[in-house]
Amino acid sequence: DDDDDDDDLGRPPPPIVEVNTGDADAVGTTDATTDAAATEDDGAGDSPPGTPPKPPSRSALDSLDADGVPTDAATNKHAHAQQQREATDPPKPPSEMMVKAAARLRAAAAAGHPIPNEFVDCITCEVMVDPVIAWDGHTYERDPIARWLQLHSTSPMTGETLPDFTLRPNHSMRSQIINYGEKLAREAGH
Repeated sequence: DDDDDDDDLGRPPPPIVEVNTGDADAVGTTDATTDAAATEDDGAGDSPPGTPPKPPSRSALDSLDADGVPTDAATNKHAHAQQQREATDPPKPPSEMMVKAAARLRAAAAAGHPIPNEFVDCITCEVMVDPVIAWDGHTYERDPIARWLQLHSTSPMTGETLPDFTLRPNHSMRSQIINYGEKLAREAGH
């Protein structure tokens, strides 16, 4: 007898039942053998064997993230508050490494060395020292885009109205500029 539903002892595996904890935002499953009270309390035992469990409630689904992991509303509120504080705090000045890298790139550009376009701010046409990402998804030098947004409600790249003026540091671009500056220094023998 080679039944896929049987375990090594010849018994079928216990059914999985949905547990209603009384919390509208909680969804969970449990093994019927470890939580027999759950089947008595939630009425799942009234279904014939082999009947699939009831689908989760709408509110239970709304409490899950895209991967099906329950979200923590308190944590989300805390994270949102932290993001708001970061958005209103004055920005930190660029690191010394970033300033040196940008200076190397500017000197190389002045000497005719090609510099990747993505390192150049579209407003000033200079190598960025403090790259930030705006709502439009484009990267800009912080001060010029901040001044732009004081006078305009549109993207300088697309012309579309921006629903949010938050500027977020572009750490990836910073790393790329620093790495390129270090490469130029190695090539120059410094």
